[in-house]
Amino acid sequence: MDKFKNRIKYYLVGFLMGVIAVAFFFGQRGCSWLPENRVKTVISENRIIIGDSIQAILDCLSEDSQPIYDILNYNGDVDFSKSDTKSDQKTYWFDGADGFTAEFKINEEDRYSELVSINQTGKNCETRLLNDKKHTLILPKKILNQIIESHKFVLYDTVKYQIECYEIPEDSLYRIHLKSTGYSSPSEEKLVNKIFNVTTEFEGNQYIITYEIGENRTRIQNVAGETPCEN
Repeated sequence: MDKFKNRIKYYLVGFLMGVIAVAFFFGQRGCSWLPENRVKTVISENRIIIGDSIQAILDCLSEDSQPIYDILNYNGDVDFSKSDTKSDQKTYWFDGADGFTAEFKINEEDRYSELVSINQTGKNCETRLLNDKKHTLILPKKILNQIIESHKFVLYDTVKYQIECYEIPEDSLYRIHLKSTGYSSPSEEKLVNKIFNVTTEFEGNQYIITYEIGENRTRIQNVAGETPCEN
């Protein structure tokens, strides 16, 4: 009987050490099968769209979409009691940091997730827009800069002329995105490479810089200032 108890004790100790090791080395990745993490993965891997009224509220709450990506990747918890998991298009309610909440609707057939409501305790943001105009949720500045800087910069030939015309040193061009005030992604999902138009400034002048993010290179396609440079 004592031998059996000792075996059980050693088994439990070994099992506990294994659980701790998984948690330490893999974090939440080791628990991807949990319902909450599965929901986060589905939403994150789909294209996230947002309507004009929700975008207006987001603009009121934050300088960019960073809270949405934080709630999906870091500090968000799914409140299943407020979520609708029975409908064809399931909706999930997230509680994040500092009273920030968000609700997502998943369209499994067309493989996109829609941000359908957001709020933050203590902030009153209203809009008269009707949410009938939809677009892809813009990445936050922090993530965009990481994407732009992920590969070596390459300039199109026309850009070399443009920066000479605008008197922007080449080394400054490689850092100009750090002062970005906004951007758009005109290509959406249609092209292999992602295209980003970044609005930024250099020495008091505004520019729109077009970046093409390839597999191995970040190509700068175009530099457009307030006054066009004719080639």
